[in-house]
Amino acid sequence: MKIKSSNNLELFKVLHELKLSFQYDSDREEIAVSHAALTNDQCIALANRLHKGSRLRLDPDTDQAKLVAMAGALRPSVILSPHPNTDEAKLVAMVEVLKRFVILQPYSDTDKAKLVAMAGALRLGVVLRPQSDTDQAKMVAMVEVLKRF
Repeated sequence: MKIKSSNNLELFKVLHELKLSFQYDSDREEIAVSHAALTNDQCIALANRLHKGSRLRLDPDTDQAKLVAMAGALRPSVILSPHPNTDEAKLVAMVEVLKRFVILQPYSDTDKAKLVAMAGALRLGVVLRPQSDTDQAKMVAMVEVLKRF
């Protein structure tokens, strides 16, 4: 998983507290954490400590239980950007547990069916913020699903 935060020093402290290994990419200002070694409790603790504006990009091969645990622990104004190659069932499971004011920002190259499925799984108060370069047909399809609310 990759995390982008405006407060990397605080994030480094959290990663150290949780005894997690990570790599910092100074060009992208991102922190990469291997999900394979994380327990569900560590996933929850890490997700719960992300601050407003932090972006969490989860790997598509992450175990569904970990994805759901992290998604459900996110605080308001944290951005979840699931990888476009993530299985649709995993995407829906993650979106179903998002709390109010968490921001869902799928990648523009996510296929239309997955975007529609995620839009259909949104709970009241979750913010859907597609990327600006998302294809118009995909946007229309998501809006049609959201109109049903």
